[in-house]
Amino acid sequence: MKKLLFLSVIALLFFACQKNDHNQKADQNRNLKFEKVVPGGCASDSANSNHVVYEEPDTAYYTVNEDTVTFFVGFNSECCLHFDSETSISNDTIYMNLNLLDGPVCSCMCYYTYEFQFTGLTGPVYYVIDVADGFWYFSGYVDI
Repeated sequence: MKKLLFLSVIALLFFACQKNDHNQKADQNRNLKFEKVVPGGCASDSANSNHVVYEEPDTAYYTVNEDTVTFFVGFNSECCLHFDSETSISNDTIYMNLNLLDGPVCSCMCYYTYEFQFTGLTGPVYYVIDVADGFWYFSGYVDI
């Protein structure tokens, strides 16, 4: 019985420390805010539908300059599509979504680019980029 009580106390302390660490990370970035999104639109296209050309590999990366973090996402998809963007910040995680809007179907490929910019970064943060309901999905960790 004493062993069970001891293990319960240890587990409780472990989870309390985990929660405290999570809250500290969230507190570090409490001034983090969304600044802007820069839609690059269709950076290039291949009009010949018989020869699909992918301009660049689908990719996402970030850069940090002082307290500003900029996320770049680029992906290949059919031309003539339109996307809108949404962002949110929850605790120590930044969520960026590019939602597919209705658009005509075209017989060409485009390399779409977007940049999301946030300011007030003071500590590490996780990020999630979701394009078209999971068709492209990128996630990672910004460690400054």
